[in-house]
Amino acid sequence: MRPKTEPKVTVGLVEFKAEIADSPSEWRRGLVGHAPLAKGEGLLFIFPNSNQRTFWMKDMSFPIDIVWISNGEVIGYVDDAKPDQGEILYSSPGATDRVLEISSGERRRLGITIGAPVSVE
Repeated sequence: MRPKTEPKVTVGLVEFKAEIADSPSEWRRGLVGHAPLAKGEGLLFIFPNSNQRTFWMKDMSFPIDIVWISNGEVIGYVDDAKPDQGEILYSSPGATDRVLEISSGERRRLGITIGAPVSVE
């Protein structure tokens, strides 16, 4: 079913072409079964409300960086979340309404920091 659309997501000065996950089934699936993300690609989770979010890497085949977003701003991140059998949980540092998953190492390489503005076109 993916991709629905591939909007441009801008984080700070960096643009990503992102697939969208905006339904419960897509949130559960995430990037499971997906080819590794290339530089400049991502998966944007869009939630109907702002809440604490917890992600896991169960059944994933490649590592990612997780960028937590609230009200159009980066509020935290996880670098190099590795695939596992679901034992490790990654929780947002506060309520989030969007989450961007990108290729492992990209957050650091591109200098994405807390407070960076986020927009979706």
